[in-house]
Amino acid sequence: MISGRRVREAIAARGGNVAIAFALVMVPVFGLVGAAVDYTRARNAADKIQLALDNAALAAVREPDATTKESMLAFARQQLEATLGPDAALNIADLDGDKVDERVWLRARVRVATTFMRVANVDDLSVSRYSEASYGRKSIDIALVMDNTGSMQSRSKMTELKRALCGDASCTNANPTSGFMHIMREAASGPNRIRVGLVPFDISVRVPQSVQDAVRTERPLTSRVTVPPRGSGYCTVPGGPLDVERVSWLRFAAADADPATGCWQWGRATPATWDGCVWDRDRIPDDLDVTDADVDVDDVRTLFPAVNCFNTSLARMAPLADVWTQNASIVSSIRQMTPSGNTNVTIGAAWGMAMLTAREPFVEAGTIVGEEVERFMILLTDGDNTQNKFRQNRAEMDARTRAACDSAKAAGIVVVTVRVINGNRDLLRRCASSSDLYYEVSQASDLKRVFDEIARRIGSIRLTQ
Repeated sequence: MISGRRVREAIAARGGNVAIAFALVMVPVFGLVGAAVDYTRARNAADKIQLALDNAALAAVREPDATTKESMLAFARQQLEATLGPDAALNIADLDGDKVDERVWLRARVRVATTFMRVANVDDLSVSRYSEASYGRKSIDIALVMDNTGSMQSRSKMTELKRALCGDASCTNANPTSGFMHIMREAASGPNRIRVGLVPFDISVRVPQSVQDAVRTERPLTSRVTVPPRGSGYCTVPGGPLDVERVSWLRFAAADADPATGCWQWGRATPATWDGCVWDRDRIPDDLDVTDADVDVDDVRTLFPAVNCFNTSLARMAPLADVWTQNASIVSSIRQMTPSGNTNVTIGAAWGMAMLTAREPFVEAGTIVGEEVERFMILLTDGDNTQNKFRQNRAEMDARTRAACDSAKAAGIVVVTVRVINGNRDLLRRCASSSDLYYEVSQASDLKRVFDEIARRIGSIRLTQ
């Protein structure tokens, strides 16, 4: 008969066998857990490697002309070492990359030392990652829409504006070494990349001399039309006959500038006597300036009204020109700016928009074939709207300015606005494409800083990733 003590010993002996069996089963389980830990460390290292390579690739395409293969690889190694840190278990085994056809690529392999997998004679895991970035170069067109009214003479505003644009107060250096034009040329790094045009304005704008000369040589056509309703911009009695001479996009009508009927008392313009100024387009049936409506040569209401300049010193507009090959001509146009006259911000915005949308007489926009073109209008003023063709009050003029800015933005133009000491803050902020594209200076000497910032901001988007 088996005693109770022996039974208890047998049970105890059986329990020992189970413990041994459990231990044997747990060996591969712990091995799997250890391997999971090692693989997790490797995966985390892979994420860090990818981040470092991405940073290095993007840095290379931001300044492709200044980045060599060697400098790119050196920077990538710095990024890897900084991202991986001092962990002795991480070792950079291979790093390679190159610049080919406006594309950069980087590949890195890192050895990650194991801890638990060493029991299976696996001393390290190899982790590889790859990064690539491209830098398709954008072309940029910029219209500088600059207030040239009398108030720009005060507090050195015009002097500091010229200094901000071309590096010195008199714009005497054809190839500036500082200022907006210098920075844009540096950003271009070659021809046909960045173009700048100029639109000085007061109550009107003035076309380039070449355009004025071409108009004088073109044979005008005479049309007899019925005068549109009062408010369109004509000065004669509605319904009466009106003789209009038209030259392609431009019209010459005595009623456009007739002091006897109460319009602004400027001299009447004819093709032979015209000195190049243009004022607001008609309001009825459409507010043509602010809607950016096309010219219809068979409808004189859509044509731009020619008028002799109220301010004979008003600088002429300059069409888009390449900052790499024609920088001197742009600087020369800026040098001609002279403050005088009252303020009509709308006409400046309307012609900045025309310059950037291939509207006659400016057909340069969009002529860089096969390129993606970013368009910018930089609108600067130091005062409120005071005078236009329609004898409107300030609130009515401000509404037209807002509408012109809206039309420009709807056309894909990025509008940057600058308020110089005075002017309608709310209007200019509303005109800008975004709140961070509205700038304000309380003293004219700050214009240099503002235009440097704008130039660098525009230049930085020339590269796309």
